[in-house]
Amino acid sequence: MKSIGKSGYLGVSEDWAMSGATPACLVSLVSAGEGVLERLRKASRSQRLLFRMAVCDLLRLAKRYVTYRELGRLLGLQITVLSRYVKGHVLPDVERSVEIWLKLGSMYGLRDVLVELGLKPNGVVDVSSILGDPVSLRFVATDCVLKYAGHRVTKVLTAATGGASLATVVSMTLMVPMVVAKDHMDVGVDGFLEVVRGAVGERLDLLYIPEGSIKKGDSVLIVDDVVRSGRTVDALAELVSHVKAEVAGVYCLVGFKQGLERLRGRGLRVEAAMEVVG
Repeated sequence: MKSIGKSGYLGVSEDWAMSGATPACLVSLVSAGEGVLERLRKASRSQRLLFRMAVCDLLRLAKRYVTYRELGRLLGLQITVLSRYVKGHVLPDVERSVEIWLKLGSMYGLRDVLVELGLKPNGVVDVSSILGDPVSLRFVATDCVLKYAGHRVTKVLTAATGGASLATVVSMTLMVPMVVAKDHMDVGVDGFLEVVRGAVGERLDLLYIPEGSIKKGDSVLIVDDVVRSGRTVDALAELVSHVKAEVAGVYCLVGFKQGLERLRGRGLRVEAAMEVVG
C-alpha cells in the first residue's frame, strides 16, 4: 500500500455547513444555457446523439404536466411531430434539440428539480430525491456531458458513497470506466493507493483506490454529489496527480461557492449544476 497523503491536511472545521450556522444563501443555477450549440459542435457524434435522446426524455417529462396542444404552442411545433419525439419514433436534429432544451429546461428539467431541493437552515442540502430518480440522473448526466463536450475523459473518479450513483450514470453516459475511492481496503485487491482526506477527531480520514485503476496518461473526470469545502475533491485530485494522470475537470450536482472557488484557485476546472452562495 502506498500513501500519498500530505502531512498538513485540511481540518473538518473548514466545512461550514456542519457548524450549525444559519447562512443567508443565494442559489445560482448553472446550466449549459447559452453557448450550448457551440459546445455540441465540439462534441463527439455519440455525445450529440445522447443529447438528442435526453431532449426526448425532457419532452416526456413535460407531457406529465401539459397537453400536446399546449406543448405545441409553447415550442411552435406540430402535435404529430411532438408525438413522434415523445414516443421515440424519431429524434430531433441537433439545432431543434437545442431550441427545445432551452425552452423547456427551465420549466420541467434539471433546473426546476434543483430549485425544489431547497436548503435546510444549517446549510445542508438533500439531493437524495435526484440521486434516486433515473430520469433526474439522466438530466444531470446530460448536463455534465454538455459542460465537458469536446474534452478528453478516459476515467470517472468519485468517492463512496455520496457521488457513486451520479458517477455511475456519468460513466455509463460517457462510456468510460469508473473508479470509486473508498474509506476502507477491499479484500482480494493486491495493492492500494492511499490519500489523506482530512481528520475525524484524532483519526485520519483516508481514501483508497486499487493500484492500477488509474494510470499515467488517463484524463480523469472527478464527480461528486455535493461539494462544500472541497477537501474530498482535493484528495481525489491528489490521487490522480500521483500516478501522473491529468484531471480533466470536476463536476458536482450542488457546489458551495467558497469551496468551488478554492478548487478553481488550484487550477482545476470545476462545473456545478447548481452553485450555492452563502
